Order: sequence, then structure tokens, then C-alpha cells
Amino acid sequence: MKSYQIIAPATKEIYNVDFYINIDHVPTDENIVEESEKTLEEKREILVGKNTLLELLKKSHIDSNNITIIDTGNQESRKLFTISLSFRFFEECHEYNETIKNTFDFNNCFQKKSKDFNIVMNKIRPDRLITSCWLRNNKQYYDFLYTQSWDQEIVIHQLYELLQIGNITDYKNSSNITIETMPKNWIGTKYSDGNAINFHQNVSDIFYPSVFSVVLEPTFWENDVHISEKYLNALYGLTIPIVSGYNSCDCLKRMGFDTFDDIIDTSYQYIENAVTRTWQMIELNKSVLTNAKNIIKDKNIQKRIIKNLEWARQPQKLFETAFFNLNGTKEKQFFINNYHDIKEILLVEHPELMPIVDLDKIYSLLKSDLK
Repeated sequence: MKSYQIIAPATKEIYNVDFYINIDHVPTDENIVEESEKTLEEKREILVGKNTLLELLKKSHIDSNNITIIDTGNQESRKLFTISLSFRFFEECHEYNETIKNTFDFNNCFQKKSKDFNIVMNKIRPDRLITSCWLRNNKQYYDFLYTQSWDQEIVIHQLYELLQIGNITDYKNSSNITIETMPKNWIGTKYSDGNAINFHQNVSDIFYPSVFSVVLEPTFWENDVHISEKYLNALYGLTIPIVSGYNSCDCLKRMGFDTFDDIIDTSYQYIENAVTRTWQMIELNKSVLTNAKNIIKDKNIQKRIIKNLEWARQPQKLFETAFFNLNGTKEKQFFINNYHDIKEILLVEHPELMPIVDLDKIYSLLKSDLK
């Protein structure tokens, strides 16, 4: 390897080097929606299926077919030659396991589940506005917990535009959707010392009483996957997660997690229009959420929830499973051919993560597997 370039959210231009390390490259929402000079149709054309990396490559006149990206930001791009390593998520797995000790009284936890589901919404993001709007239109059917940091009056314009982009309503509101979010319901968490401490001290009370968790991951406009601590909160809260994002459930299944797709309708994950996908994520599971209190009585379901948590507590095995199942033969061969360079770079960029993953073991297994 001659050189490499890190691509991060602040990257404006990329250069034609040997390969790239992508770190959680998600576009900022304000750069997408708040372009008032564009018509609604122009916005819809830009947004549906958007992939920021492809946009950067196009602007830099680089052929995406001739590059390799080492992706350490938990995304799995379906349009680029990408080796998925997803260090950040596994670092969180390690931190949660170290912080939250295995002292659960599982039987007592399941007996105390009295709410159908929960949704945690902090910063204003498109998927949260859409989800909160869905709640506003369906709240009478459910017993749920939610947090929300904003007053609905300040997001009406953005919400209305999003609903139109997703073809959920039109400018005449012919669908008769109530174009409002839920009222502000912010618990004022004292966030400090990382996500594991935050869950343990602040938000676990939202998860423990809930059967389902609607997990709103940060990737929205791109047709990519991003799994974060939000998913771990759902697991440590002993809930059944319903996870947002394109191809999210398939990705989690390949990582070794139970996605409960015999209970949850996960077909929403293949919808390319991000707004429609988010709306359908909950719409398709209305009856499932209504039946939550009966579902959680099933001892087999409880065992599956516990098994998911136990799997998240094994970051080394989880990383190996994810690496082998998220990467194809082409990616694995590239990893073998350039292993020493890749390892050296990763040791520089992510030294704190090296104790969590055994790259030498993966290299040896790959060499044997690909002979």
C-alpha cells in the first residue's frame, strides 16, 4: 500500500489513493432538506437512494469500481467495494459488557413488562420526526413510552416536506394525516461517561418495562446500514428490537443476532425511499405491537431475547462472525493480500480497539478458508 485516506463526515473531497478508510460518513440533515430553492420533485430525486460516498466520488471524478474502502463506521455499502470491520459497534459491545454486569433476574424482568414498546428520540432527525408523527396518528391504540426533546410546533414545515417526499401525503393532505409530532417529553438525562453509563443510569427505566423497542439508527438518507449503541440499549433492556435502516435486519442476522422476523414484518428494510421505509417500519407492525403483552409471555421468546443479549456480550466472537458473514470472497481476498498494511493502519487509527478483536486469528482463518 502506498497511501490511504480517511473519509469522515467533514470530508469535502477525496483523492485517488490506493484505498480509503470510511468512518461513519453520514450527511448532515440540514444540508439535505433545507434547500428551499429546489422543488419537491427535485428534492425527492436527490434524496431517494442517496449515498454520500458515491456523491463524493462523483465530485472527485473517481471511478467507484476501482477503489476499496475499509469501513470502520458500521455501514455496509451495497454499491462500493467495501471491507466491513465496524469497530465502533464492537467497542460499544465491550464497554456495555464491562459496565453493566450480568446481574439480571430474567424472570422478574419479563414479568414486569407492562408497556407495548418504547421510542427514544433526542436530537431532531428526519426518522424521528416521521416516527413521532406516526405515533401522533396512532397513539390511541397503544400503551408505550417515549422521549422527545422538541416541541412539535418548530418542526411542522420540515415534517410536512418529509411526508410529501415519502408520498405519505401530498400538498392537499389527501391522506388526512395529522401533520404533527407528539408533544415534547424530555426526561433531561444527565449524559456523561459514555453510552453504557447513560443507559445504566438514565434510560434503562424506559427499556425494562417495554416489550418492543423501536430503534432509530442514525443512517437515514443513504441505503446503508449503521448499527450503534441504540441497538445495544434494546438488547440490554431485554426487548425485541424493530430496527430502522436499509437492509438493517438482514445485516443483523448475518452478524448472528435473532431479528425475530417470524414475529416482526421486516420487509420495510428493502424500501429505498427513506421516508416511506421509516413510516412502513411501524405501520406494517401495528398488530404485532398491539399484541406485545401476549407475545412476551411466551417462554421461548424470552429465551431468544436473553440469547441476543448473551451474544452481544461476546464482542470477539461477534466480530469474527460479522467479518466473515458481511464480507464476500473478493473482500476477504483483498484483506489477505494487503493484511500487513491494513493491520498497521488500523493499529494507528484504532489502537484502543485492538484488544477487542484478534486480526491475526481472522487472517489465519481466512487463509485456510480460501485455499
